[in-house]
Amino acid sequence: MRVATMMNVSLKSLAFSDCVTLKGLSRESLQTLAEQPLTPGLTVAVCTYKRAESVVRFLNSLWTQTRQPDEVIIVDASPDAETEEAILQRWHDGFEDTRKVYCRVAGNLRGLTRQRNLALTLCSREIVAFFDDDILLDPDCLQSMEAPFLSNPSAVGIGCYLRGEDRNPGYRWQLLRLLRAVPDLMPGRYTRSGLSIPLRLLQPTEDLLPVERLQGCSMAWRSALARRLGFNEQFGGYCQAEDLEFSCRAGEHGKLFISSKATARHLHEPGGRPDQHRRGRMEVLNRYMIHRAVLPNRNWRDVLWFAYAQSLVNLLHASSFLIRGRVRDGLSYTTGLLEGIADVANLWMRSRQSSRSLTSDVEILRR
Repeated sequence: MRVATMMNVSLKSLAFSDCVTLKGLSRESLQTLAEQPLTPGLTVAVCTYKRAESVVRFLNSLWTQTRQPDEVIIVDASPDAETEEAILQRWHDGFEDTRKVYCRVAGNLRGLTRQRNLALTLCSREIVAFFDDDILLDPDCLQSMEAPFLSNPSAVGIGCYLRGEDRNPGYRWQLLRLLRAVPDLMPGRYTRSGLSIPLRLLQPTEDLLPVERLQGCSMAWRSALARRLGFNEQFGGYCQAEDLEFSCRAGEHGKLFISSKATARHLHEPGGRPDQHRRGRMEVLNRYMIHRAVLPNRNWRDVLWFAYAQSLVNLLHASSFLIRGRVRDGLSYTTGLLEGIADVANLWMRSRQSSRSLTSDVEILRR
């Protein structure tokens, strides 16, 4: 068994000398693990926060896989030891021939994108599959995710087909299309208006469904590419649309697919999620960051389309709280939206007045 607790260190210059040993993994072993070359095989990585029961439930589904992972990495940002104790009690229940790495992180290593980057640092296999802790895998899921990488050299990312999702676009997306906020409802497409069409609308018409983005809850990547690109750590905390931003960059290096044979269920665990105020602010700011950073040949028409589409989406979302009688959540979400709009206006003004990069400007706002 290989288990470690990571202290508060900078991910950019990961100081393994600051690691403490827990149950058998020495500092030297951890350093070797991070420096070793990638070898054929599959790593499963889970980043979690205050969801002990969800992690155990995910591990139970992982043990039923027809293709067992070669390595399991869990990066836990929980402030207490509940998740750690639950995981360590279950390590011996499965994965006898699997390398197991557990890290509990604090401070600058907390946050979904930072935890994923740490998992990439520790990953030793050529394919890495990231799962949320509230995913339940069907028995052939891992095997079906790995197969396209082995048969198709152009594939750089493979996602799961989630069972039990509502395949109907619903009134909101139909209205957005009617009002020209999006050009169509092609699932998985990132539009020039800055909206991403939901992957839940995909129909399993073939084994591999080409898309422009993968869902962060269930996605696999070629590890070398994922390490080279890295997840954008400006998407801090719980994050919002960080998977879209990463997919847009990774898609420049190869093809992304959803495997209709790699099936799973997303249980949408409510714990560990941001409040509506933070969510509203993140939605506005993160969508703007993505639109500004990854949209090819972005021009003023795209900016106007973005502003129009985002206004409609935010209005529809805020009004849905009122329709459902959640007035307090609606007010909190709207306040967050207004703060996000102010953030975007601040970024726009900064871009007009100086040569600072978007990354440095966003870092100032995060403070």
